[in-house]
Amino acid sequence: MADLVFGDVPDWAGLLSGDYVGAGLLIDGLPLKETSKRCAGGLVYLATPYSKPVLDDDGAWCSFRSRRAALLAANVMARFGVLGVTAISPIMCSHMMVENALSGDIDPMDEKFWAKWCLKLLNKCDAMIVPPIIGWDDSCGVWAEARWMLASNRPVFVGGCDE
Repeated sequence: MADLVFGDVPDWAGLLSGDYVGAGLLIDGLPLKETSKRCAGGLVYLATPYSKPVLDDDGAWCSFRSRRAALLAANVMARFGVLGVTAISPIMCSHMMVENALSGDIDPMDEKFWAKWCLKLLNKCDAMIVPPIIGWDDSCGVWAEARWMLASNRPVFVGGCDE
């Protein structure tokens, strides 16, 4: 398969019309139960948007919005969990880390720190699920993580979590 030619700016339409779909690595719109069947037995990375949705009207990080992003991810984790899928949400984990840091020295918006932290999870996961949470399609983080998984020949399931 050709190397990823897509840049840092999300281009899901282009990616969904490419070779990864034909190779069965990029799966779009599969129903929740079918995605669960295909992901059962492995560890799944749950990719949800964060950096943009957690900013307040002044562009500053907002604890309430971060909590909302974490709860949305937790809801998807629970829906897959009852179907036997072990999904891990770095957003849920990172929100709790930031909220409970004793000295406040974890910056929720430090892209380099979180990219390095998330990479260790990505490398352990067998597949990725990108649920249809508002902002997923223009999230540079979700985009980068999906590209990483595809370049590693691991499946990425996009959307299809609504039932």
